[in-house]
Amino acid sequence: MSDRAPADLIAALQTVARAKPEVSALRLPGDRLTYSQMTDHIREHADTLRQQGLTPGALVGVDVSQSVPALLDLLAVMACGCAYLPLDPAHDPEQITGRAKPHFLLRDATLVPFAPDEAPVTDGIAYVMPTSGTAAASKLVEVPHQAVLHNLAALNQLTEITPEDRCLLLAPLSFSSSVRQLFLPLLHGASVVVADETQRQDPDALLALIATEHITSLDTVPSLLALLADTQEPDALAATGLSRIMAASEPIPAALARRWTTLLPESRFFAMYGLTETAGIIAAHLVTASALPGDGYLPIGDPLPGTHVALHPRQEKPGDGRSAMLAVSGPGLARGYRYQQGEQDTRFATREGRRWHLTGDLARVDEAGRIVLTGRADRQVKVAGKLVDLNAVETTLRTHPAVLEAVAIPLTAPDQDPRIHVAVQLRPGHLIDDSAHPLRQLDAQLRVLEANPPETTHMYEEIYRHRVYERHGIVVPSDATVIDAGANIGLFSLSVAQRAARVLAFEPCPPTYQLCAANLQLNAAATVQLLGAALGRRSGTAEITWYPGATGLSTLHPDPVAEAATLHAIARREIQTGAVDDAEAWREQAADIIERKLRGHLFPCRVLRLSEVLDTAGVNEVDLLKIDVQKAEADVLAGVDERHWPRIHQIVAEVHDIDGRLADLVHQLHTRGFHTVTEADPMSQGASLHYLYARRPSYARSPASPAATSGTVCEAVLLDERNLLAWVNSRLPHSHRPAAVTGLARMPRTPSGKPDRRAVARLLAAAPASGQSAAGHHNADDPQVQAVAALWSEILGRPVAPGQHFFLSGGTSLSAARVVSRLRRSGHPQLSVRALFDHPVLDAFCAALTRSQEDTAP
Repeated sequence: MSDRAPADLIAALQTVARAKPEVSALRLPGDRLTYSQMTDHIREHADTLRQQGLTPGALVGVDVSQSVPALLDLLAVMACGCAYLPLDPAHDPEQITGRAKPHFLLRDATLVPFAPDEAPVTDGIAYVMPTSGTAAASKLVEVPHQAVLHNLAALNQLTEITPEDRCLLLAPLSFSSSVRQLFLPLLHGASVVVADETQRQDPDALLALIATEHITSLDTVPSLLALLADTQEPDALAATGLSRIMAASEPIPAALARRWTTLLPESRFFAMYGLTETAGIIAAHLVTASALPGDGYLPIGDPLPGTHVALHPRQEKPGDGRSAMLAVSGPGLARGYRYQQGEQDTRFATREGRRWHLTGDLARVDEAGRIVLTGRADRQVKVAGKLVDLNAVETTLRTHPAVLEAVAIPLTAPDQDPRIHVAVQLRPGHLIDDSAHPLRQLDAQLRVLEANPPETTHMYEEIYRHRVYERHGIVVPSDATVIDAGANIGLFSLSVAQRAARVLAFEPCPPTYQLCAANLQLNAAATVQLLGAALGRRSGTAEITWYPGATGLSTLHPDPVAEAATLHAIARREIQTGAVDDAEAWREQAADIIERKLRGHLFPCRVLRLSEVLDTAGVNEVDLLKIDVQKAEADVLAGVDERHWPRIHQIVAEVHDIDGRLADLVHQLHTRGFHTVTEADPMSQGASLHYLYARRPSYARSPASPAATSGTVCEAVLLDERNLLAWVNSRLPHSHRPAAVTGLARMPRTPSGKPDRRAVARLLAAAPASGQSAAGHHNADDPQVQAVAALWSEILGRPVAPGQHFFLSGGTSLSAARVVSRLRRSGHPQLSVRALFDHPVLDAFCAALTRSQEDTAP
């Protein structure tokens, strides 16, 4: 670079490109660009945008759902003298655009006017970045080029990125850390490897990328470093060429730094601190093993040249233990917030001639005079009139030897004060023994956590006994690659994995995904890669309806009439086959039963095109594409590019024959060379459900024998959720004690790798109640409890005691109808089956019966 400081980030890139034109700059999935090619792309793309009407000073909203084209888009926008606003479909872009009012929107290289009459952005602004949080609550930060350039130059005095480095762009472009991960290497002549979404979400895929691309510098969040350390073999991590670890965006546990400095003793570990409002890192230090504290979190480090940090209000003396707001001053500060003057006045202030930003982070000065983060001011909530620090709850749970991650969420029920619920992800080899999802041994080599016992039985019979996905010539060879679209709790993936086949499984409903992930772990299904996404005709986000009472009907295309028809058809089949001997009870309660089963919860979910998955996962052949996606089967096939169809050899799909869809799909597959067979689903006659079997005539492979290559059940350590709750409560003040601890097989994470608190809150809000009665078992001598227990025992065919859960003891919707029908005839004429669904624990159900009697008494 020349001695003269560049005017902006693009000018700085051009300076490097002139000095190193043939050096690799960007390594993209399926492509490589030298510095010269990169700047040529930027220039040509910028010329195209100018021809479409883009003039300096505009704010351009850029769709960043696909990182590769978006990366070149935002560079071209800045080359035009404009600022970019990243818009991620996963984070409510309509809310962001409505508040930021960009002049244009840019997608697929096309510029569309949005708010062209808005005033231009201030000269020198590089981007407007939303802070983390909900779209409605996030702040829109205007960041100048010069602030970024100053921070990057100051940071590299410590980190020393060189042209020999290969650095990973891991953060999504909608997060401010992506700016550092992109420009810090490029401004110093290094190569940037761009990770795709799968690699960001999957630690196995991420480690493979680090190894194959010979990454030397990893810049990421502590949460992802912890996930890598806990899910990957130490030898595999040590064998990478990583020489530099850079951690930022969250408080860094000293124990985590110690693990990485032990794993990679020859590498350098940098602890860093920064915010969107500070244009990047403003304090950092090189961690040495000898200087690590025994526990707690690392200090934020020394301020970078030209930057000042202080506590507000200032502490009287170091080590007094009190926390205060951290404030930052220096040339790296953002200009402020766009169209948010109230927030601007609160967070940015000038004191004694110096401009400061109040960060919202709480910190204290330790005995050595170092600043240590203690939490966020906005993570303190009032519970029963007492101020509760959610960070303190999480920190305490993380000290349990089996806990990898913990997230505390305040949940509020109608007419009740908030109560603290905690979700935990345990270390590998551990699972929560959750009474709401009991562990069930299906055969000698298969045990699973289940959502609904009758559904599990039905799926097990279909997949393992009747082999519905392996009829009409469909085979699964031992070295097959299988796509499982609609994995549910994972039974089909497990059946395939037992034959050593590779499986890419997709389950978009977050609660069901959690059970599927746990079941893959329980059964040591190492060949299955599970993705929390749906397959569809285009990538992006959607909203899925999850039915906890009928998880198999969960769908992107809810249709209450169709779903009800399916449940009616299944019930009629069970009555006809003699599985239910009280048809009258079913007819009495049918409306209530189906209404209760179809009480859905809405969850946002990712949608991926199958062709993108095949490219990024390196899949050259698909031996079997299995589709069970509840009215979205046509969308899955629409996401396959013509170039990929020859790679797909067999398809089995459950098809909802809506508007002639079955015939249309058969025709599509015939034109692509498949032979097809269709048959009605025998379990749901009358609901227009069919199986479609498609096979290429030239495909000649021998099926593997499941019995000869059976899987191995993992001996996971089961932790009782009540014991874990008691453990954490014994270590917290009374006001901070959580009401419940829920185990998650995998913690939901944002695209940057942090725990996704919004997703956790949705999961906890939708979680079923524990199978144990809150009142305990002291009602055993109550005559009514004894009478109801006897009735349950008769209908369920097993002893039942107070505290037991009807549906987790083998109850079904039809047996529930029998219970309610009998009780109606014996003194409870107004009783609805909803009472049993709403109060499935024996004690609670009896209490509801008593209240019902009191309410109807004259």
